Amino acid sequence: MAVLSVFFSCKPNIDLLEDPCLLNVVILQTVLQEIRHRSAPVYKRLRDIISTPQKHFYAFTNEHHCAKRASRKLVRVHRETNSMVEEFMLLANISVAERIVGEFPECALLRRHPAPPPSNYDILVKAAKSKNIEIQVDSAKALAESLDRAAVPGAPPYLNTLLRILATRCMMQAIYFCSGMEPDTHHYGLATAIYTHFTSPIRR
Repeated sequence: MAVLSVFFSCKPNIDLLEDPCLLNVVILQTVLQEIRHRSAPVYKRLRDIISTPQKHFYAFTNEHHCAKRASRKLVRVHRETNSMVEEFMLLANISVAERIVGEFPECALLRRHPAPPPSNYDILVKAAKSKNIEIQVDSAKALAESLDRAAVPGAPPYLNTLLRILATRCMMQAIYFCSGMEPDTHHYGLATAIYTHFTSPIRR
């Protein structure tokens, strides 16, 4: 699979996409946005290439570019790729956190996320209950499993998304801290004992 992140703003670069050897291609969603706004003819040509049955194009989305200018119908959103990158990112950050605490136990820069008081979830529990959905908030795991099960036959497909957004707003703010100043290193939202921000490829 070819991963193309360059900006296809000129004819030679667009020609690359017509190469018969390129059958599976990942394009950054932000690239599609820029192409559409900078050059209508190039965007039209790219759209024609994407519609070729023999090729498979995937849009790699970026969570910080939510206002999508290019239609998602142009490409298949390759969510598996996003998920894989996120998993590796979390593992890398946890591993680095463990390593730097081992090397610098008193001055390692970490990221912690305090568990919210149960009362913070009252609005979430009440909103879910209005749709006959039970949300457990005893732990981060229980909350995650409740949200995974949260579905109502005939309800709008975005109901679960709204509940997840509401759950996020009920949580406490994650903070940076120095390992020698705070014994509690737990990250509630990620359900991990220790965490730091070593890398974040999904935000680029």
